[in-house]
Amino acid sequence: MNAPLWLAWARDVYRRQMVRFPFLADVLALVVFALGAAWRAAHLLKYHDPRKFVYSDMQMYVDLGKRISKPGYKLRPSDVTHPPGMTEVISYFFKADATLQKLVWFQLGVTMLVPLAVGALGWLAFDKKTGRWALVLASLYLPFVDYGGYFLAEIYLTLTATLTMVCYLGAVRLLSPPALAASPDKVEKHPYRERAGARKSFSIPPKARLPLALAIAVAGGIFFSCAMIMKMVAAPAILSFLGIHALFTRGASFRRKLLLVGALLLGAAPLSQWQAERCTRGNGGKFCPGSNKAGADFLMGHIGRVQGVVWKDPKARGTIGFGSPAAYQHGYRDKPEFAFAITDNDANRAAAWDWIREHPGQAFVLSLEHVWDSFGGSLPWPAVATGFWPGSQLFHYLFLLFLFFPSLVLMLDLARQKGMLGLLRSTELALMAPIFGVVVAVMMATGEARYRAPWDMVFIVLAVEFYRRLKIRWREPEPEPTSEEEPPVTATETATTAEGAT
Repeated sequence: MNAPLWLAWARDVYRRQMVRFPFLADVLALVVFALGAAWRAAHLLKYHDPRKFVYSDMQMYVDLGKRISKPGYKLRPSDVTHPPGMTEVISYFFKADATLQKLVWFQLGVTMLVPLAVGALGWLAFDKKTGRWALVLASLYLPFVDYGGYFLAEIYLTLTATLTMVCYLGAVRLLSPPALAASPDKVEKHPYRERAGARKSFSIPPKARLPLALAIAVAGGIFFSCAMIMKMVAAPAILSFLGIHALFTRGASFRRKLLLVGALLLGAAPLSQWQAERCTRGNGGKFCPGSNKAGADFLMGHIGRVQGVVWKDPKARGTIGFGSPAAYQHGYRDKPEFAFAITDNDANRAAAWDWIREHPGQAFVLSLEHVWDSFGGSLPWPAVATGFWPGSQLFHYLFLLFLFFPSLVLMLDLARQKGMLGLLRSTELALMAPIFGVVVAVMMATGEARYRAPWDMVFIVLAVEFYRRLKIRWREPEPEPTSEEEPPVTATETATTAEGAT
């Protein structure tokens, strides 16, 4: 059925203005981006200065960053329990400015770049309209502002992971075949169109496309390595994206996509090698790819319904304890103690597997709980423990209702319209692929909303696609008329029929 008259009138006015002033939509998107940038500046510089929220994980990063900034400092096993990205950033800025004011400005710049990267992701994955709307939503999305107000790795991971995907998709687009022969009107009318075919080709000489695509892929690899030195979860997440896109998604040939994946991994190699060498050196010569706490995370997530774990190393003084904000929100208060070091991966894994063998069912349910905690079962930390909790909690609900749920419905719609093979070949599933890597990572360790927040850019782009394809009826559809209408039965005919039956 047709929309109400007032809505149809407003839609016609909007379309006429867009045709008359085609730049107006871009201007409005840039205005929203500017408002988001002003919001970020006010948040970080006035209302939520990161230097006023240095405790817990933030305190650990700052203290370690200050220690390693001293000349001649030698790393210890307790210094490499986390990837080095955040501590190295703090160390670099602490050398230049002990007040860390320059770091606050730098972090503000990173926070402002995130919406632009998300907009580019939507544009390269689908089209300009999706990119524009993704830019608008990312500019107004509180978690992309809130995590800029802490000395945590999440906001850096958000930017570098998004840029990794942007570079790879840009390189693939350079090597994709020419546009499809379908007219733009026909492509626009199809609700699940392959919009990549409707784009205009770049005015780049064919001979220059491959070298340029390889260079962009190498740049994506550098961003990938930067993401991994911030959080190791970037490895399974991005590798899932690359694998599914290269194997199944339409576009460039498999050989060319495989070549781009190789170039991307080559670009990630130098910084990844430095990270592994640094971790191994700090770990007393025992190899570790980026941090030496993987076994401890596995134990903390598979030792029962506990708030955290305490490690008492008999060879060292003092104790080390870590906990999960999600477990605390569930009301778990137990903190089991173990008489070995937090960095002893073999001992941590052995203790965890002993408990899993005794409680296999509970271990499986706990793994599922970690996944649920990362998406809807827990509130975002650290904002939930500050005076900024109302806004953070509100956006958590908005995420579930308007981003997470529509993205899942989009996957179901694709499977219904195109079949499972069509879903497998879709760009939408490739964009969802990083979430598969995040799910695997949290099932093996612990889960909380903070681990998912950097990857919300995926849900923003997919939700925009869902709403753009959404068609809503304003009235109940009228029943279709029958081809031949039967005449009504009269009272005389009814009585005759009854006598005949008697």
